[in-house]
Amino acid sequence: MHNLILDKVIVDGKRVKYTFKAAEPIKKYFTKDNITIEYDRNMESVPESILSIPFVSCIAGLSWMADIELWVNELDETFYQAFARIKRAYQEMHSDFPFKGELVPCRFIENTTPKTGKSLLLFGGGIDCQSSFIRNRDSITDILNIYAWLDDIDRTDKVDIHDDGFTRKFCGAAGKTPRHIRSDFFKVLNQPQINRDFQKRLHTDYWYGFLHSMAFISMGIPMAWESSLSQVIIASSFRKGIQGYCGSFITTDSQFRWAENGITLHDGFELIRLEKVRLLVEYQKQNGKALPLHVCSFRDHECCVCDKCFRSIIQIVAEGGDPRDFGFDIKGSLKDFYSKAAPDIVYLWGFTKERGRYWPPTIARMKENYENIREKDFVDWFLTFDFDKAKKDGLRRYYRKNFLSILKRKILKK
Repeated sequence: MHNLILDKVIVDGKRVKYTFKAAEPIKKYFTKDNITIEYDRNMESVPESILSIPFVSCIAGLSWMADIELWVNELDETFYQAFARIKRAYQEMHSDFPFKGELVPCRFIENTTPKTGKSLLLFGGGIDCQSSFIRNRDSITDILNIYAWLDDIDRTDKVDIHDDGFTRKFCGAAGKTPRHIRSDFFKVLNQPQINRDFQKRLHTDYWYGFLHSMAFISMGIPMAWESSLSQVIIASSFRKGIQGYCGSFITTDSQFRWAENGITLHDGFELIRLEKVRLLVEYQKQNGKALPLHVCSFRDHECCVCDKCFRSIIQIVAEGGDPRDFGFDIKGSLKDFYSKAAPDIVYLWGFTKERGRYWPPTIARMKENYENIREKDFVDWFLTFDFDKAKKDGLRRYYRKNFLSILKRKILKK
């Protein structure tokens, strides 16, 4: 067992800096010895025992896999009691990888947050979180966007600026308070090294298997404390009956507790993605206003040609909606756009996931709801287009065009 010590929690206005000391054998898992989280409000009134929660959560999965004894000076007692249940839930998910490691707080602090019934929604702008907003909009007061991929906390990033602006615009239309967090934790954890050492046994990478939901939920907890919000809501990514290695799951997310009354809601677990899209289409039609989505990861606009964009578009169409009302800027008819674009883009898509999880219910809904669909020619094209042939042809063109560079990469790899 190797020690990792949270040495100091330094609060300077909106910024919380965590300095830590790692034993020599585990230093390889970090790019530097500190993590910074920048909130949008002064955090000096938040107890260290609450502020320590994000650090513990970011390191938790690594500590279990690498047998790390994680020392912290102060920790909220409710969270510590919940931590054993969190660990057990992740152990059940990764059952063939025996977890070790220990969490050792020097002091437990009995914090209490008021049971206000008010909620903080974790928000990226996609279908999952927007459907959770619709379902819980009466309790939601604050909507939080988190950007954690900064190399330097003092620098700006165009995607970060876009995401913050998108959230603010959404909140302005919804009458809610926009919140924003910036951090470098994704870069501080040496995830390529972590994955090299553990990915084969874990069956997934550290980000997907642990870090994203644990970090995002826990970073929202000090914000919820500061604003007297007793619930953090995270939208489900999967539905009941689907079990995999994604760290964001109802069995894991719902275990997070803090300050006696603070709870986490993993929302929408009973819904498939198409049912969430139905909620959005109905909501948009009732309001008669555009409801922009942000489904295109790490871009400052919706590209309309990746598999995530296309999946969203065909599901909106299946429910009788117009993708243009949801932020997909497509000029002309959908059929004309995709019949021209598909031969050059389809080879980049992941058909196994699409056909196994998303396309079957979408196709069934298209047929069921055909009379209510505006651009029927697009549906007819989609249902008859030979995607397999287009993918094979696209791959052949790619290999012919890039033969020398592919060969060079293979030689250098050897």
